[in-house]
Amino acid sequence: GGALAELFTAAGLLPSAAHERARNIVASPLAGLDGSPPVSGWLSGLDALVCGSAAAASLSGRFLFALDDGRGDVDALGADVTLIAAGDSCLLRVGAEDEVFRIPAGEGPRAALLAAEIFLRAARDAGAWRVKDLPDDVRAGVRADVRAELLRTVGAAAGPAVHRPRPRTATPPAPGAHGSPNAISVDVPLGRLTSTQWRLLTGTARRYGDELRLTPWRGIVVPGPFGRPEDAAAALDALAAAGLITAPDSPWTGVGACIGHPGCAKSLSDVRAEAGAAVGPVGRLPVYWSGCERRCGHPHGEWIDVVATPDGHRISHVRGERRDPPRTVRDDPAALAAAVASARARSL
Repeated sequence: GGALAELFTAAGLLPSAAHERARNIVASPLAGLDGSPPVSGWLSGLDALVCGSAAAASLSGRFLFALDDGRGDVDALGADVTLIAAGDSCLLRVGAEDEVFRIPAGEGPRAALLAAEIFLRAARDAGAWRVKDLPDDVRAGVRADVRAELLRTVGAAAGPAVHRPRPRTATPPAPGAHGSPNAISVDVPLGRLTSTQWRLLTGTARRYGDELRLTPWRGIVVPGPFGRPEDAAAALDALAAAGLITAPDSPWTGVGACIGHPGCAKSLSDVRAEAGAAVGPVGRLPVYWSGCERRCGHPHGEWIDVVATPDGHRISHVRGERRDPPRTVRDDPAALAAAVASARARSL
């Protein structure tokens, strides 16, 4: 472990040991590649500010920053602090509130860190890890303090609050080519890469944009430009042959799972193996397999929830906060696969 950490540090992936848990930043993976504005300046700027803040080292490992290029993909993840591109300005969202603050785009990273530090001061007494964990009155106080601090630091350029509801469902990049093509996107079955797949991805990146972007949805974007559509198609064919998901009609599209048994002591089943055994026709709805009631890593929005229980696997259809009556399938792999396929094929 120590030797691996030294390699990561030498590669620039561990700029601050004290802040590694706090560097939870997600960004729109196609930003700047398909006509949307880039957010790379926000990303590097916010990371440097977080690593330079002694207070930020106290952020919990669950506190999340999101940098959205305006399409709403990572805004939908419900981060604690979100920056949203909006022309020459940006919108700052604190928690899941529909009210956002409009500020100059160049002030975005500084404003995001400011909001996180104000949260930390409020969280000391409340014992909260995330903004949503704060009591309602404390959360309202945090927003008021953020507003006051923005007016003090940004001045008149900090515009009035704007009503912008947070998207309910995230839309990951579809597997395939994007932007003429300026990028290709692949998904990774259950988020686990082999060394062969990794070498192929990094080799592809070296031939084109020399960059890889990991997405919050167990996927990878390889920026180009690829020059000709046939170049992107050839790269996708090679990645598909290595077992990666390169088209929306892959049977693995929308299939996710927690680490399961034996990787997690709380898991009641090897849900990754069960998910692989149940892969069938492409379903309308994503499905997520969990080894216990904690459902670590589950998606949001509408999805099929499969949870291992002492009595078998409980399957339910989730729509936001609503959950249909569940069905429990005993330990019968064929029946389980058929029940999951049926649930995923449902229409609204």
